[in-house]
Amino acid sequence: MQTSNLQLAFEDAAAGSGIVGMLLPMAIMFAIFYFLLIRPQQKQRKKEQSMREALKAGDEVLTQSGIIGTIRKVTDQHFVLELEEGSIKIAKAAVVQIIEPSKS
Repeated sequence: MQTSNLQLAFEDAAAGSGIVGMLLPMAIMFAIFYFLLIRPQQKQRKKEQSMREALKAGDEVLTQSGIIGTIRKVTDQHFVLELEEGSIKIAKAAVVQIIEPSKS
């Protein structure tokens, strides 16, 4: 009888360490995903948001669709871009890059 009680005690201890043994690798995997995937994406998103907030009339920009134009008017959610043949209204989120003037 003592052997079975001792065996039960070891099984209870092993079951408790099994949960910890299973949660620890999962926590490590989450930390790896956070530092390699989630955090860099958050930093990139903040950088793009600050770039869009800094745009002003007169800046030349490139949109996601490849349109290059000069900002003429800024509203809360949109820009009015001046193109060679008229102007268009685009969402702020469509701007991906500021085009620096060439020094030639």
